[in-house]
Amino acid sequence: VIQLFDSSDLSEDYKDIPCTLNLQFTIREGKLNMFTMMRSNDAFMGLPHDMFVFTMLQELIASELNCKLGKYHHYAVSLHLYETNIDQANKFIQEGYMSERSVMQAMPNCSFSLWMNKILELEKAIREGELTRLDEDIGLATYWIDILKLLLFFNLTKSKEISSLREALATRNTISNSNFKTLIERRTRTHVATEAL
Repeated sequence: VIQLFDSSDLSEDYKDIPCTLNLQFTIREGKLNMFTMMRSNDAFMGLPHDMFVFTMLQELIASELNCKLGKYHHYAVSLHLYETNIDQANKFIQEGYMSERSVMQAMPNCSFSLWMNKILELEKAIREGELTRLDEDIGLATYWIDILKLLLFFNLTKSKEISSLREALATRNTISNSNFKTLIERRTRTHVATEAL
């Protein structure tokens, strides 16, 4: 059990009290199941992000324990939608049904802890703008290289500089996970200037 919320969170007048109470893991029949307990959950801004992050954590731990992936359970005591997000939520619904096919491929079945420091180091360099190109030969599985390239692509498209946008397009073309195509194409249409194309 990983406890996130603590009684000390109520001892002072904090602006943001943790929404996640705890994460619990069980192994049943060789499969790792995960149970997430939320005290409060924003259905539009929080829930999709939380489920992605928590199920990725479940997959990381299953890989580390050499278990198959079991079921994910998500419990929210207060599931809500803020009035300020109603228009955004309606636009999202009007886009139509989302594909049930995951854009993520299965995580490599080997110890993440072997690569964790390298991945975190590269992610930090991308986030801080210190890295604008990612070499193929960095000693990581293709799964993790593609995720880092996706982060790099998104970071580069935040810039208005033509050189950064061109680098973003070059990075886009080297991502091998075809399931990322929808995310990449949408971002290309909305963030990359036509002169960079």
